[in-house]
Amino acid sequence: MAYKPFNQENLRVLRSTSDYSRQRSKESQLAAAFILGIIGSILFIVVLMNNKIAALDMIIGIIFGSVMYRGDFSFSANLRNPVYKHSYKFTLLFWKMCVLTTIGLNGIIFIKTKLGLFDYEAYLSQPTPVSPYFCLAATIFGAGLMLLGSAGTGLIKKCANGKGDYILALIFYFLGSYSGVFVRELALKYTGERTFYLPEMFGWGKALLIQFILLSIYFQIAYKGVKKHGFYEKRDFQTIPSIIKRRYTLKKKLSLITNELFLKGIEANAGIYIITILALIYFFFNSKVIATAMPLSVFGYKLLNNLGVDVSNVLTPAVYKQVMTPFFKQKGLMLVVGFAIGSAFVPLIRAEYKPCLIKSKKQALTMILGGFMVGFGVQGIYGANIGEVYGAISMLSLSGYIIIPFILIGLFLAKPLYKWLLS
Repeated sequence: MAYKPFNQENLRVLRSTSDYSRQRSKESQLAAAFILGIIGSILFIVVLMNNKIAALDMIIGIIFGSVMYRGDFSFSANLRNPVYKHSYKFTLLFWKMCVLTTIGLNGIIFIKTKLGLFDYEAYLSQPTPVSPYFCLAATIFGAGLMLLGSAGTGLIKKCANGKGDYILALIFYFLGSYSGVFVRELALKYTGERTFYLPEMFGWGKALLIQFILLSIYFQIAYKGVKKHGFYEKRDFQTIPSIIKRRYTLKKKLSLITNELFLKGIEANAGIYIITILALIYFFFNSKVIATAMPLSVFGYKLLNNLGVDVSNVLTPAVYKQVMTPFFKQKGLMLVVGFAIGSAFVPLIRAEYKPCLIKSKKQALTMILGGFMVGFGVQGIYGANIGEVYGAISMLSLSGYIIIPFILIGLFLAKPLYKWLLS
């Protein structure tokens, strides 16, 4: 039998095989992860030289982004899934996070106040003020949430993973956010607003009692939903402490821990514990609840400002000051940057990074409407699912509860439109 030399045709056939393609893709993604790791390390050093707390926020963001990518948990699904899928799994998990964070966050306030390390007067500016416009903005936000499927963290994560539809949504999120500030400030001239911070209204004892009652009601709703529609976990989770306790060699322990941190998924319960710890660390050093939607908006304002748009006439003095703060010194923004790095690094190291383009006009329309409405609503409610629902509830602000029915109204109203756009 005549020998056939290895020519270009044979090479093309070899390269067309799925195994070869997967191997090349894995190698290229690992290389990209290495480059991203170097860039992230350099960025961290620069931020550390400018602001140590901002550098810590960046680390928190990286871990947060990694957990949100791999973990079976979604903040948006807390309210969206019961309306869209009749699923209450994330609602129950969200309740658990609120309970844990309420205890931890207010415990930090108590201890730091006793030690004279907490500026309580400055903290009183954090509870979100409520107004008629706040309720309208929450409804618009809910409608956008139904279309987009996510808000701050979800939007950052999917953009960091090269999803073309969400990159389009992010552009309109910025435009919606900018428009939302203008409309909010105009509306508040006629309606006014006030805060509902429970400890200031009733004292700490009654505030904690009211919080217990409200969280109990929340639990009953979530539990009945779970009982009716079911609850599942994807897999068992071998925790890192259990690995350390076992009689493995050091090499095997390091291998298993690396596998847990980067290669395996995190089941929902483990994910919410990690996120809760990160939220408490963030609060301990920043004296404010963790949030991504508003810092993301500030990033958009910075872009508009650099493009020559005069944002000073629209933004409040406090927000404009953030826009003019040097990039590497801005704490909230570094949390967002870290979150984006973590969201991109993990899929790259797992060879799961799959960027994609917009597939249809309806998909583009969904992203445009969803992105604009979420961005617009965020400015009216001063946050999103993390800062204004999770954060507000945990810090004993009634605004976190007041907002929920209006978000649900928006979700219900937008559901028929969303189904039509999907068809």
